[in-house]
Amino acid sequence: MQIEGNSFSEAKVTNVINGKTVLGTMREIEEVKGAIEAYEYLEKYDYKKEKDLLYAHKLLMANLLNNAGAYRYSNVGVGVGCRKIAFSPYFNYSFLDYLKFLQSPYIRLLQRL
Repeated sequence: MQIEGNSFSEAKVTNVINGKTVLGTMREIEEVKGAIEAYEYLEKYDYKKEKDLLYAHKLLMANLLNNAGAYRYSNVGVGVGCRKIAFSPYFNYSFLDYLKFLQSPYIRLLQRL
């Protein structure tokens, strides 16, 4: 398993899975633990249900964010390389609106950068 921005090797991730002590930041360790917990429920999620998306987010980010499992209501940004690109002033869409937004030409443009 690889997590974007997490420097853990496959061996370190395996050690976290097996409950062994690893050297790393608390954030890196919690990212791996959250991913493991979220992946355990992977086959139970219904990708069409907003509550399942939010539950997966809660499991992934439980020990990293105060509002894990809920939409954020603050500025959000996306970085491409070392450039920052404004994404949205805040996430306040319905789930279906969000899915439509992901298909927008703006998002496809960001994916090509």
